Amino acid sequence: MGGELEISNNAALTSLVGLEGVLSVGENLTVLNNDRLTSLVGLDGLSAVGGDVMIRDNDALTSFVGLERLTSVGGDLMIETTTPCAKTP
Repeated sequence: MGGELEISNNAALTSLVGLEGVLSVGENLTVLNNDRLTSLVGLDGLSAVGGDVMIRDNDALTSFVGLERLTSVGGDLMIETTTPCAKTP
């Protein structure tokens, strides 16, 4: 998809299921401040982001599973978590 994909400020969001068809993002990918989001499953098809990837302030996030196919980031990769048990794939 061209442009940006921003998933932010949704206190009720628990899942990204339904986004499996997103294979690439032309610009930035932002997953920010989704208090109940527990994983990134749903981004399973994502292999490339043309700009930055920022994953930040998702307090319930316990895993980065869902990003296994991400092999290309054109900008910065920024991951900030306050969850001590967050696991990378």
